Amino acid sequence: MYIYLPDIHSNNSFNIMRFIYVSPSCFLCNMAFVFSCVLMMQCRGNNQIDYADALKICSEKNPAKGQTIFLPTDCVIGTRFPRFECTTISNKKINEDYFKGKVSIVNFWFEGCAPCVAEVPGFNQLAHTYGKDKLRYVAISTDRQEDVEAFLKNHDWDFDHVSDGKPIVTNVFHLPWGYPTTFLVDQEGIITKIINGGKTDSTAVAMIQANLAPDIDRLLSEK
Repeated sequence: MYIYLPDIHSNNSFNIMRFIYVSPSCFLCNMAFVFSCVLMMQCRGNNQIDYADALKICSEKNPAKGQTIFLPTDCVIGTRFPRFECTTISNKKINEDYFKGKVSIVNFWFEGCAPCVAEVPGFNQLAHTYGKDKLRYVAISTDRQEDVEAFLKNHDWDFDHVSDGKPIVTNVFHLPWGYPTTFLVDQEGIITKIINGGKTDSTAVAMIQANLAPDIDRLLSEK
């Protein structure tokens, strides 16, 4: 699996990224999994704690401070999806009302991220399968609007698109998991799943389907 991670130690004003391969069998990954389970028991299922507080707790308990790859996504599962307001490149308002009562897929990406691009057809399949009556689909890019628009001319992507999303990534989500990162949010605004990293080949399409479709079906069946 491939993940783009920001270089948090760089003083360069540019967003320097490290493209790394994470082996599922590596010792450090297994240690991260064990650590994730411990934090999950402490943080999951507590809707009284908000996203930012849960993320802070997990960061403080992380034995590998400064190494974002060790920060588990599980510790913010069950917290409320952060509130923010912005406008898409087609001038649609994205705010609390936009998400209200809907299952939502929110993806963070940028054009130079190979696994981000590889999973786009999988997102399209989800949008075509479930439609837009009960679901919301948002892609938030750190790229400029003109670059996102140019990308979409060559890549069909049936999501609402937000450009220039660095302030949302940094100030609202404090996103520690690299790119791509995808949130699945239920009808009550609670985070139910987070996926980070991905494949760079055609298997990315099947992976995104397998990771999201069963949970979407479950959320829709519960309402």
